[in-house]
Amino acid sequence: MGQRQILRMMIVTEAREVYSRRKAELKTPSPSQDISLSRSSLAELENWLSPLSEFMDLEREALLKNVLSGSRVWLLKRVFKFLSPDDPSAGSTNRVMWLRGVAGVGKSVMAAMVSRELQAQGMLGGLFFCKHDDDRRSSAQNLVLTLVFGLAKFSLQYGEILLQVKQDNPDILSRSVFEMMKVLLVQPLKKVVESKKLNVPLVLVVDALDECGAIGKRNETLAVFQELNRLLPVNVKMLVTGRPEVDIVKAFEKIPFEEIEPTAEENTQDQIEFTRNFLWSSNAEQSVVNEGSELLVSKSAGIFVWLVTACTYLRKLETEEITLEQIKDLTEGDKMDGSIDLMYDRIFNGILQSIKASTLESLLGAVLSIIVLAYEPLTAAAIVSLLDNEIPENVMMCIRMLDPILVARWFH
Repeated sequence: MGQRQILRMMIVTEAREVYSRRKAELKTPSPSQDISLSRSSLAELENWLSPLSEFMDLEREALLKNVLSGSRVWLLKRVFKFLSPDDPSAGSTNRVMWLRGVAGVGKSVMAAMVSRELQAQGMLGGLFFCKHDDDRRSSAQNLVLTLVFGLAKFSLQYGEILLQVKQDNPDILSRSVFEMMKVLLVQPLKKVVESKKLNVPLVLVVDALDECGAIGKRNETLAVFQELNRLLPVNVKMLVTGRPEVDIVKAFEKIPFEEIEPTAEENTQDQIEFTRNFLWSSNAEQSVVNEGSELLVSKSAGIFVWLVTACTYLRKLETEEITLEQIKDLTEGDKMDGSIDLMYDRIFNGILQSIKASTLESLLGAVLSIIVLAYEPLTAAAIVSLLDNEIPENVMMCIRMLDPILVARWFH
């Protein structure tokens, strides 16, 4: 398992606490609902479909922790222009929009921001974050079934139709993903729309489609999205994010897209604002804010995950304030430009140098092993408990040292 796959464990558990406080809000019926399914009916559908809905909410909360107020407004406007029923293009045959870009430009954060806004407007029908190294979240079947369950919570009539489908088609979950998509998602949605009980536009959000199966093994998944673009009812749309990998580009050739260009002026301005805000909050001198933000942004090559990782590491240095020399030391070298792998290596080397020949060196390895091997995210307290023969303060120190790379996954 590589360094990137260490990334998300700690921040998810913190998001669980935030989510538990907001759970009532997240489950509040949208304005478009008359009444929701009974608890027993929802429980029946949940047991049948085994959706990953709650984990999607947790992921979104974790992603939103890293959003700088006022950023990405330009991109939100472009996305909502397509999603808006008032836009002239809303009458076109395209029901799917593809938000694409290279790794690290912030597609997942955008999916989280869009879904939050949609939920606030009572327009979010379902949400799914794909993840390549999680069998559950790289499964096309789980993707479809999670969206289906989200729609059942959104619409009473849709949920009632699903319960009837369950009775009439007891073997539907053993059929192809393509067939499940038509029987469980498209056909019930069309019935709801035709009944005119769906009185607001509805949007489904899927993040990181490129992580839902490998190239050459996701043809059926891509066919599902091609059909959704053609078959979704007129006031139902879908936002899909992902990297422009060759098979997706080919499959989505008729689907409109918005590209996040790393070097675009708007993206650069967001990065400058993020970096200046970070340096100001870290008590850096004005000259460091000016020159340091310019250096960091230029070295990032437009990759937000690189910038966030660098800033998080600088904040963890045990100094009263961040200096220009520290920024130059971290970013030196032509090959460093936008390379997240080199940034990880430099951070790891810095951590190892700071604890070399100390008792923390072996302890850091133990903490890393627990994080990597854990199937589910662990709290800091759980890691301390597992290493009960170690001094708790030392364990927490190792966890804090790893913060810069543990937060990086959320910007891919």
